[in-house]
Formats: sequence, structure tokens, C-alpha cells
Amino acid sequence: SSRVLWTLAVTQFVKSCKALLTLIDNALANAKAKSLDESKLTINHIQVNQAPKGRRRTYRAHGRINAFMSNPCHIELFAEARETNIEKAAAPAEAKKRSVRVLRRLVNGASATKAVAAAPSQ
Repeated sequence: SSRVLWTLAVTQFVKSCKALLTLIDNALANAKAKSLDESKLTINHIQVNQAPKGRRRTYRAHGRINAFMSNPCHIELFAEARETNIEKAAAPAEAKKRSVRVLRRLVNGASATKAVAAAPSQ
């Protein structure tokens, strides 16, 4: 039964990936139609939002009717032709490690200095 569930999950990802690939192909075709260089095209925004549910009926045994809902979505993709390469950002500084007790006090509204002063030294 786990193999069946895994197969269902994989087919679900295949369907969603096909939808994204068609959008990317469409963006490439639009860039070609506008005479832009396709090799310099970069995706700078992608967003998926819920769409209104599709409501249908499915007819069951003994005269019963159940809801048959679909869950569509809206996919938004912005692409841009960039002339220069994007430089890699510098590595962020390592965050100061704090105990769970100190973090709880910070979340509850105590200031950082009070929380650190009240925490036992280790």
C-alpha cells in the first residue's frame, strides 16, 4: 500500500511540474517573439495562489450524490532578460546562540538584556 501512495504522490508532482514547464516554455516563446535573448532570461518572481474551487457532483449507489471538488490554482511567473550576471551575496554573520529559556522570554516580551541577565550562566 505504501508503494501505491508513493506512486500517487509522484504522479501529482509530475502533473504540477508539467504545468510549470509549459509556463516556462511560454515565457521563452514570448521572449523570442519580442526578439530578446533567451539565454539571458531569468525568473525573478513566481507565485501560486488558490483559485475558486470547481464544484461538481458524483453519483453514488442507492441514489446518493456526493460533492466532487477540484482544487485549481493561479500561477504567476515574471521573467526578465538581464544583461549582467548577478553577484553572489556575502555569507551572513553567524547568529548569536541563545538558550531556549532566553528565547521564550524574548518572545513573551522581555527585553534582550533582561532575558540574558536572568539566564543562568553555562
